[in-house]
Amino acid sequence: MMGRTLRCKNQRGLTLIEMLLATIVLSLVMGVVSPMLLGGFRLWQEVEQDSTSLQDLRSSLDTVAKHLRDADQIVHAGIQRIELQSQGEHTGFALEDGSLMTWHGTSNHYLLTPSVNQFTLRYFDKEENELDATQPLTPEQRDQIRVVQVLLEVQQSDSTTKHLQTSVFRQQDRYVLLQTGYVPEHAILCGGAIDMAGSISIAGSLAHVHTNGDLLIQANHGSIVYGDVRASGSITLMGNPLIIGGILEGVDLFEVPSIVPSNYQSWASVILGADGIARLPDGTEVGFGSYGGWLWETNLWKHPAIDGSNGTYYAETSVLIQGSTDAGAYPWILTLISEADIVVEGRRWIEAEQHGLLFLAGGNIQFVTGHGMSEQISLSGYIFSGAQIGAEGNVSLQGAIIADDYLQLQGEIGIQYDPTQERAFPDRFVRIDQWYVADN
Repeated sequence: MMGRTLRCKNQRGLTLIEMLLATIVLSLVMGVVSPMLLGGFRLWQEVEQDSTSLQDLRSSLDTVAKHLRDADQIVHAGIQRIELQSQGEHTGFALEDGSLMTWHGTSNHYLLTPSVNQFTLRYFDKEENELDATQPLTPEQRDQIRVVQVLLEVQQSDSTTKHLQTSVFRQQDRYVLLQTGYVPEHAILCGGAIDMAGSISIAGSLAHVHTNGDLLIQANHGSIVYGDVRASGSITLMGNPLIIGGILEGVDLFEVPSIVPSNYQSWASVILGADGIARLPDGTEVGFGSYGGWLWETNLWKHPAIDGSNGTYYAETSVLIQGSTDAGAYPWILTLISEADIVVEGRRWIEAEQHGLLFLAGGNIQFVTGHGMSEQISLSGYIFSGAQIGAEGNVSLQGAIIADDYLQLQGEIGIQYDPTQERAFPDRFVRIDQWYVADN
């Protein structure tokens, strides 16, 4: 018995015919599946390539629009070429050999976007008459420009073309005396795009939202806007937010006031200087490195204290407000005007002191807190930013928001806007000299 190999009864291997049949079946299956897999992979590659191409196109369009907004003067205006002057800096854009190129000053041209089929510029005067730019416009014609329409077109992988277009509106430098006071007509007004996500509630007698760009709402269940939702660009609603008013795309631009912080320095009871010294409006120094809970750090005035000294403050630098207000405490009565950014972190209860104005910043305004009522930032008044406004966490506002460039709200955001007889900027000049952008 030793050395013998035990075999199971009826044990046998595959026959040659069975192996051939299995090979044939496998080949047939692979012949069917492989093209499907390869086709899916190619389709994914094409979609990814088209998506990247469109993102690049959108980024290029935004770049051109931003420079148009900031331009003090148009020094060359042609169908496929434009040159701008802003604070002494020269910038240009042109279509060259199928690519969108840009340059600054006398530097070499560098690539902004490749494989561009079309870069077309159209110019209109204040009567909406198109200016003939088959030949570059003369200086007299350039002075008449009130609208610049920019069109970019790219060819996609399926041989179809995709174009993006924006219209940049110019207002002549002018000052508007708001004798009866300026009262925002919307709970939210933005010169650029608006992105909102989370639990959003916008209520009140003027619970309207307007953007001169695109609007995206990614809302949780129960989110509601009691007024109209309007966009000069497109509107995308996700998560089924409830819109009580109308949903209006492609509407006319709404004029966004550009408010220069330095015009309101005289409102301040205390000026927080860029040299770390706090001064009264007459120049009297009242604090070096600190004043009324404010502390000077490098290039920044910071308020980490729980309780703040009521008043109107003008900051020549960015401002950071931190700390949490104790439950049951009184609100901080404040009007804060900053030439740069304003950031508020932690649980705070702040109400406006002067004319309903709470915050005004030449730069960005940002609110950051946790979620839930125990972490809420509670605000009352008008909030104006010459750039962007962002809110993250649990933020409640009784008032209105105006952002010149971009607005992002994320978290548990509640806005109640019921204008009263209180008027923001009751006897002030508001300078309106901006370019405004509408995407089509």
